[in-house]
Amino acid sequence: MPLMVLSFSFPVRLWNEKISIFNALFAETTFFIKTKFKSFYNELNVMLCIGISLYICDAKKKGFGLRQMFQHKIMRTRKGSWWHWVGCWAVMIGLVSCAEQYNIQGDSSVSTLDGRMLYLKVFSADDNMRNLDSCEVVHGKFNFMGLMDSTAMGEIYMDNEGFMPIVIENANVSIQINNTEQRVMGGSLNTRLYSFLEAKNRLEEELLDISNEEAEMILSGMNPYMVSKRLSSKSNKVYAAMEELETKFIYNNCNNILGSTYFMFLCNQYPYPIMTEQIKTIVKKSNASFRNIPYVREYIKAAQENMRLIEQGSADNAGKRPRKR
Repeated sequence: MPLMVLSFSFPVRLWNEKISIFNALFAETTFFIKTKFKSFYNELNVMLCIGISLYICDAKKKGFGLRQMFQHKIMRTRKGSWWHWVGCWAVMIGLVSCAEQYNIQGDSSVSTLDGRMLYLKVFSADDNMRNLDSCEVVHGKFNFMGLMDSTAMGEIYMDNEGFMPIVIENANVSIQINNTEQRVMGGSLNTRLYSFLEAKNRLEEELLDISNEEAEMILSGMNPYMVSKRLSSKSNKVYAAMEELETKFIYNNCNNILGSTYFMFLCNQYPYPIMTEQIKTIVKKSNASFRNIPYVREYIKAAQENMRLIEQGSADNAGKRPRKR
C-alpha cells in the first residue's frame, strides 16, 4: 500500500522534529485514497481500527502508557518487528482520518483574478475571521485543501473583502466563477446553502424590478402616492415570501452550521436584540439544541429583556403599570 511505502521513507529522527510533515503527508494520502478508492478506503478504516486496538492492547499488556507506547516502543524498536511500525502509523492515520478533510477546487473565467491571492477564512472564537488557507489563482485555477476539526462556515476573501460564502465540509467542492455568477457544486451543506441563496436572489431581483417599475411610473407623471399604493401589495407579497424562505431555511437547518450562521446574520440586521414575529417563529419551531447554542441563547435572552423594557416604557408613557407575568 502506498501509505506504508511512503511511511518507511522517513527517518525516525523526524518523529519529534518534523511532525507537521507527517500531518501533511497523511492528510494528502488519505484524502487521495478516499476520493479515488472509496470502497478500499472504508475497508482500510476497518483494518486501521483493528490494528489500533491490537496494538494498544499489546502495549497495555506490557505496561506501557500512550506516551511510552510512542517514545519507548517505537523509538527503540529499530531491530524489532515491523508490527510496531505498522501500529504506530495506523494510530497516526486513524487520528488524521477522524478530522474533516476539505478539498475546494476553483475555476475562474474572470481574467482579473489571475495572479491574485485568495484567502479561505472561518469564524474564530471571538467572532472575527481568521485565515484557514490561501492560494494563488493561476491560469484561472485555484485550490484549497486541508484538515478541519469539524464542519465550519467560511468565506473566500480577496484582499480584505469577502465575496463568496462557503461551507468547509468533508467533501469535494468545486467553484465556478464568471462575470455573471458564482456557483458552488458538491457537498450536501453547500448544495443547501446555494439553493437557498439562488432562491433569495430571485426574490431580490423581483423587488428590484418593482422598484424600477415604480420609478418609471413616477417619471411618466403619475402621482407618487397612487404609484406606491398600487405597487405596495406586490412588494409586500415578495417580502413575505422572502421572510418565509429565511425562516424555513433556519429551522430546517437548525441541526447544522447553516441554521445558526444565518440566524446570526439575520439578527445582526437590527441595531439591538429584538423579538420580531419572524424570530419568534424561528425560536418556536427550532429544537432545544439550537436554542442552547451560545449565540442564540444570549440573543434570545437579551431580546426578551429588551421587549420587556419596551413594553414597560410604553405602559409608563400611557400611565399604566406593566402587567405581571
